Amino acid sequence: MEIIESSGYYQLLKHPTSKRLLVVCSSLDTRHPKFTFWKVAQKLDCNCLFLNSPMTHWYRTGIIGIEGGPRGVARKISEIRASLGIEETIFFGVSMGAYGAILFGSLSQADHVIAFSVEPLLGVPGGRTEVTRNQFQSLYPDLRVLRAPPKISLVYGEMDTPDTIGAYLLAEAFADVDVYCVPYAEHDVANSLNYRRQLVPVLRELIERKAVTNPALKKTVVSREVYEVVHRVNNDYLARNWRAVLGDLERNMPLISSSLLLTFMYAVCSYKLGQVSIAKEKLLELLERERECPHAWNLLSSCEFRLKLYNQAVVAAEFATSLKPQYSLFHMTHCNALLKLGREEEAYRKVKISGMLNPRHNPYIDEINRLAKVLGYQASTPQTLVQEKESSQLLRNLNEGFDNARALSFDLHFFHKGVAVHDTAIAG
Repeated sequence: MEIIESSGYYQLLKHPTSKRLLVVCSSLDTRHPKFTFWKVAQKLDCNCLFLNSPMTHWYRTGIIGIEGGPRGVARKISEIRASLGIEETIFFGVSMGAYGAILFGSLSQADHVIAFSVEPLLGVPGGRTEVTRNQFQSLYPDLRVLRAPPKISLVYGEMDTPDTIGAYLLAEAFADVDVYCVPYAEHDVANSLNYRRQLVPVLRELIERKAVTNPALKKTVVSREVYEVVHRVNNDYLARNWRAVLGDLERNMPLISSSLLLTFMYAVCSYKLGQVSIAKEKLLELLERERECPHAWNLLSSCEFRLKLYNQAVVAAEFATSLKPQYSLFHMTHCNALLKLGREEEAYRKVKISGMLNPRHNPYIDEINRLAKVLGYQASTPQTLVQEKESSQLLRNLNEGFDNARALSFDLHFFHKGVAVHDTAIAG
């Protein structure tokens, strides 16, 4: 691949033989001059145009360095097509990048857009797009107003509320949309597939417009009834108004079993209201259907902890961390359960991971240093945790520790062992 044009916010790579152009819009957490999926995209045998946008712009103002705003980007892509003899143009993006891919793909009359985890309506409470409530809000605030959008292949995680809402809205608004749901995933559906070495094969199939063979991707979108419940309870759920959400869910019990997301919400509300055994029961029902849901395993660990079943809490936490290794909270949950079993050395290692993943979270640092004092280790600071994270190649090691095989085959009857002491009211 030859770099033939480059700036801080866009880069064009020429493939020696391909007549296909893949335009990759970067995600929220990719700071220029870097681009999301820079290495992944080059495995897909296309000419590649990488784009990036400041997060508060959310692609609505175009691309810095390309004149003319979004329509200027469309003209730039038209020039690239002509100069490289492009016969097919495909856009790809995740989250903010998916928004940009649909926007620019529509304005430039692309052939196909592959969008992961997109919120088509900006500013929805609880979503990633709240940062867009600024002076640019009047610019393309809703993708559904686009005229004649191209073919869209949309992939989202069923366990993410804003993305579930977004998938339904796009499927309802546009005629030519294929929606694929990954049941166990949240907003990080692309990373979830990448952990499993499935992202590149899925992208190849979508680019080639072949049938998706990955069994994890279900070609479906939520029903209108489920969408209406999810949308209705979203604000109360974000506001931690657990009783109101639980009341609404209980009035729609027939729908609960049809939706992993609603089942999880029911379990969270039950747990927060002190109905820990009920929460545990719902989580086990969810895991019977979908063993790879990391947040369900983590909440199950918290339930077992509250029920004083600490061995079970440790096992459930192990599954959560093995399925989503870079999520700091899961390692802290694991730490708490290990402490109850007197396994302080292991607990220290776990909370240390939490601190390195999120060194700005003071409770992690406090617990690290409490255990360091007990074990005779040196105290940590945010700065030393960042240095240790970099020197230890923590992220690479955690990625290599991903494991879903044991969770898939584990006998859930293990969690029916032991007797719950009592349910206790949980604050918050």
